[in-house]
Amino acid sequence: MTMTSLSNNIPVILDIILFLRPKRVVDIGSGFGKFGLMTREVLLASRAESDKDLLPKDNIIIDSVEESEYFYSKKIHESIYNNTYKEDALNISNEFYEKYDLLLLIDVVEHWNKEVAIKFINSINTNILISTPKKVHFFKDKYYGSREHISQFTKEDFKSMGIVDDHSTDKSFIYFKRKK
Repeated sequence: MTMTSLSNNIPVILDIILFLRPKRVVDIGSGFGKFGLMTREVLLASRAESDKDLLPKDNIIIDSVEESEYFYSKKIHESIYNNTYKEDALNISNEFYEKYDLLLLIDVVEHWNKEVAIKFINSINTNILISTPKKVHFFKDKYYGSREHISQFTKEDFKSMGIVDDHSTDKSFIYFKRKK
């Protein structure tokens, strides 16, 4: 049982991010901020290598939407993210999200009602990277002050949304929804 993203998902997720090379990213349910930090690192390292610039300009915007005070009150959030929006991601307008090149939903959708999550994903026209466990452990407690796990997604759920970019691992569904 795990309450955090599985480590074997990291290279898969970072490869997709590196392929896309976004300039503006929003990390929903950012938790401790590991994907914000790794996203910034992989994009800056890629620039340094391709431009032969050992000090690449960090003009990448990586924002966080995090409703749990436990996480957003951590000082590290200020170092990782340009902005942290301290609210429920489902209460933010689509226009807000559509200004980003990439929306990260890494181990988040299992915390939402499935129908609400599907509606949210379908309503936003931007690139969305989704990772969720293939076998969700249904926590009744709110660890770190976050929502408990309430939904189990299936391959068919992603197919029904028309998402065909499947990068799943043995334990997680990882899907990439492209901007229309």
